[in-house]
Amino acid sequence: MNRSPRNRVRPHRGLTLMELLVVVAIIGMLLAVLLPALSLVRSQAKKVRCMVNLRTVAFDFRLFADDYSYATRGDSDHRADRRFRFEDFVDSQYKIEEFWSGWPGQTQSMSAAKEPTMCPAGRPLLKRVAGKPCKAQAVTPLENVSYGFNGRLDREAVWFHGRIRMAPAYLDSGVLESGRIPIAFDIDGRTAVERDKLPYFSAPPGAIEDAYHSGEYWFPSIRHAGRMNVAFTGGHVLSSADPLREAEWAWQYQPSALRVP
Repeated sequence: MNRSPRNRVRPHRGLTLMELLVVVAIIGMLLAVLLPALSLVRSQAKKVRCMVNLRTVAFDFRLFADDYSYATRGDSDHRADRRFRFEDFVDSQYKIEEFWSGWPGQTQSMSAAKEPTMCPAGRPLLKRVAGKPCKAQAVTPLENVSYGFNGRLDREAVWFHGRIRMAPAYLDSGVLESGRIPIAFDIDGRTAVERDKLPYFSAPPGAIEDAYHSGEYWFPSIRHAGRMNVAFTGGHVLSSADPLREAEWAWQYQPSALRVP
């Protein structure tokens, strides 16, 4: 008895090579469209996180500089005139030296996910060592340092014995009167290491022939879609593709006006 054609079981038919190639091509086109978009989203997220970090630094500086808001200024507390060293503020941000919260002699790992002093778009790992200030390389590897602090708030040009020399700068709450002074910003630690400079403090060249005049201490990083994030004494953070051309940014500010005879 012959079976009806309707009852016949048809063999399973797989994809042909041509169909498989078409599917692969479609997936490739989708990835080509989606991956740049995802990369842009990730880049924007890191930029926003960086700005949040720097805003935290700026807020902390306002508390540190205010005569009545700070909890402790570390070694600067020993001064009777309420002035303070910018270096003590930087140590407080890295939680080193007198601001150390761990055991003596301990080494702590740092990650960009937890530290406001690390840019999420920079190199991800740092470590800090107890018993050292920042300038004694308490935070390493140096090439992984991703934020620099304004060098002109740390050392300023003074006229001494007929020559311009660099001297420790002493700040007071008056530094908050202008909200346009940069505090911290994106830097490239690798460039600093290549120039044999410590990356923690950076400053652009200026008109005065001081230590920063040559540009050796200027190693910015334009890593956020061609822009650099900068925190200011006003407590805010701004972004620029050409930070030295921003007329309102007081890069040349120093605590004491240089008086040259």
